[in-house]
Amino acid sequence: RDARAEAGRGRLFPAGAALRRSPHRTRSCDCGRRRSLTPPHLLGCEASAGLFYWSEASVERFPRPPGGAAAREGGAHAHANANASSRIAKMEALRGRVADKLEDTLGKLGTLWDRIGISDAERDSYLEDLGGIMDELLTDAVETTAARLRDMEEEVRSAEASVVSMNVKLGNGPVGCADQPPADAPAVVRRDAALAKLSELRDFFDARAEHLKTVRDELHGLWEALGAPVEPEYENVDEDLSTPRVTEFEARLNAVRLEATERREAVVELVTSVQGLMQSLKVASVSTLDMQIMGALAPASEAGGSRSLVSDLRTESCVGISSEALEQVTIRQAELKVLEKQRRDELTVLGEAISKLYDRLDVSEEEQAAFAASVHGLGEDTISAGQRELTRLQGVLVAQLSDMVAERRETITQLWDEMGTSDEGRAEFRDVMEGEVSEDLLTAAEEAVAKLQAQAAALRPILRHIDRRAELTALRTSHAEQMKDPEYQALLTGRSRQARLALKELEATEKGIKKELPKITEALRRRLKAWESQAGKPFMYQGRRYLDRLEDEEAQWESARQQEKRDKVAKKKAARQPIQGSGPGLSHSLLGDEKRKRSRSRRPAGQADRENVDPSA
Repeated sequence: RDARAEAGRGRLFPAGAALRRSPHRTRSCDCGRRRSLTPPHLLGCEASAGLFYWSEASVERFPRPPGGAAAREGGAHAHANANASSRIAKMEALRGRVADKLEDTLGKLGTLWDRIGISDAERDSYLEDLGGIMDELLTDAVETTAARLRDMEEEVRSAEASVVSMNVKLGNGPVGCADQPPADAPAVVRRDAALAKLSELRDFFDARAEHLKTVRDELHGLWEALGAPVEPEYENVDEDLSTPRVTEFEARLNAVRLEATERREAVVELVTSVQGLMQSLKVASVSTLDMQIMGALAPASEAGGSRSLVSDLRTESCVGISSEALEQVTIRQAELKVLEKQRRDELTVLGEAISKLYDRLDVSEEEQAAFAASVHGLGEDTISAGQRELTRLQGVLVAQLSDMVAERRETITQLWDEMGTSDEGRAEFRDVMEGEVSEDLLTAAEEAVAKLQAQAAALRPILRHIDRRAELTALRTSHAEQMKDPEYQALLTGRSRQARLALKELEATEKGIKKELPKITEALRRRLKAWESQAGKPFMYQGRRYLDRLEDEEAQWESARQQEKRDKVAKKKAARQPIQGSGPGLSHSLLGDEKRKRSRSRRPAGQADRENVDPSA
């Protein structure tokens, strides 16, 4: 029943060696302790290569608190020591339970083996297997715990390496976990501290990395929209997360944003212009580019009153803001502007021709306004409508051509008469007045009318003076003749209402002749001299230079007035001479003088003075 071999202190014996049931339950182990020789006491011994031996190092198999003065300092160290004592007590209790269980099991097995009659070889084999199983179980427990320690150490190293890596990427240099527990601290404490530091740094690191990725993605999106290549230095956001790098990214993003804003404004302006041109020209959106242009702008209400693009990217219904799109829209705008100019020129020619026919045919304002309201824009339908209206008016013109030529000729004659044009001056338009009726002749007649109307407009101030002077000279002549009429003279000497009206009319006539006629004549002289100086030719009126005619008329009137004065003086002298041959003649003459004196005294006031006025005035 004893062990096959007992070893002294430090001697070895095989694990699972055959042990026979012995009435002595306890013996001294190789380590010198008094223990049961059954295998349970081996749980506290060191295992190596399938052999068990007792040593103080076997305690390291089980968790024990760190020794030394540091573990006993302060209340925390005291709490740790209390925990360690509790764990030792639990370990000793476990050893006892396992030993008792193993001893009881081996006792039962021995009894059963005796009853069965199992040989010693079989018993040794069975005990060897049982020892191997126990060895593997305990070894696995130790290795599992050691692996856990290694995992914790690896977690600490990995966390510290991650902290260093993140600090390097953040531009802080190779800084590890600061304020960490000492190296001899429990691994779980060091691991938790390292993971806490890592978690704290990772939050900031991830936030910055996410921010940089957002900036990068927006940059790439803007470059894609602008049609620009991606700049390689702004692709990688994993290696450098430092503050200068973030500032560089943000500055570049702001610059690209500004470029995109300017591009959007340019594209919106171009698209708005092209849309207006297409609508004005009534160009159908048949090409892909035209459809993209027409669908590129969002409604003004959705954009806060201003127009904006539906998308920065080019789609089936939006042109986008790429440089290629900008170039294509610019080219399209230039094409439409050329087309617009062509159509405007064509419509201008049509409009001028229609307007000219309106004037020729004296078309009413209502009819012109109705046609203008029926057409709008620069589309082909507007051009077709203009061409139809021109054709219609040309037909009307052909039907009314003779009447229109006759009307223009009559106008020319009236202008000639107004300006007093001589036969030589009228010969300039002989072809117009005598030519065969045609549209060309109508055009020439209208040109002649325009020319003569311009001349008449320039001459009308002079012509008005000429007409007024003619009226005043005619009045002057008629007044002179009237003053010679005895009946008129008798009317003036009367006291009737008719006499008073005649005197009033006479005073107004004399005032106009004395004051207005000299002013008109002098003003006419100045105007005619200025006109001749500017025109470089004499002013002809009714075939004669009007200045010569004016001077001749004034000279003739002055001569006639002087002659009348002489005749009047001679008549008075003849009336005062006595009749030769008899005295009664003298008495008669004196009597006649006396009667005239009494007649003057009975005349109205001012009448005596008017007798001395020259009638020619």
